[in-house]
Amino acid sequence: MNFLISVFWIFIFNGFTLQKENKNNEFAIASSEKHITIELEYIIWGCECPNWITKEDYKKYSDNNLIAHCFYIEPADKNTNYLEDFYPGKQLLKVTGYFEKDKRIPDDLLNSEEIAKEAKMFVFFKSEIIEK
Repeated sequence: MNFLISVFWIFIFNGFTLQKENKNNEFAIASSEKHITIELEYIIWGCECPNWITKEDYKKYSDNNLIAHCFYIEPADKNTNYLEDFYPGKQLLKVTGYFEKDKRIPDDLLNSEEIAKEAKMFVFFKSEIIEK
């Protein structure tokens, strides 16, 4: 009987531990996505539009429908202040993460006065500001 009670408590304890770890790791669900590292240009538009584009696409499409190739970015950790010392036009943002499958509006624009357009979303877990 003591053996069964011990096994029961081990099962319960391990179950709660695993459940707690999964709830606290929001990134675990997306970890199966393909992680890539890209360098991004920031474009200042006069609207709540996607502002980010890869360095290569910026050069390739700068004269032809540039906005169609832009996307949003969001940090996997919502407490990350990734643009604190970022200067558009002078610097690039190098990020590692993944593109989500579905287009959407970033969380910080959901309550914006201006209606934002859905676009591709790149979620990153590592960022670095680099000089051009």
